[in-house]
Amino acid sequence: MVKAMKKVPSDSVILSPVSHEKHLQKKVFLRKNDVQGILQWATAALEPGVTVSEHIHKDAREVFQILDGTIEAIIEGHSCSLSAGDVLVIDPGERHSFHNKSTESCSMIYTLLEII
Repeated sequence: MVKAMKKVPSDSVILSPVSHEKHLQKKVFLRKNDVQGILQWATAALEPGVTVSEHIHKDAREVFQILDGTIEAIIEGHSCSLSAGDVLVIDPGERHSFHNKSTESCSMIYTLLEII
């Protein structure tokens, strides 16, 4: 059986607020049920000085890839710096936050994965 290809043209994707940070915007390319195991695949940019408050995802794993810029991630109280090309995996239940301390925007791809 041949499965249908899924194409999402970038000009069809609109900015929408992040659920736990209404002041932040993201572009969601894939949502739950579009691709098995992926709850969301999106891009986002954090401007200088922006903080994503501490939160957890009980039933999902997050994978972030930094496209450009730098950002500080705090996972379970431990800080790490991320820059272009770095990938970070946050496991279910891990408390995490982000802060852009730089003077440049930080753009990233992030994927929310269903725990099977």
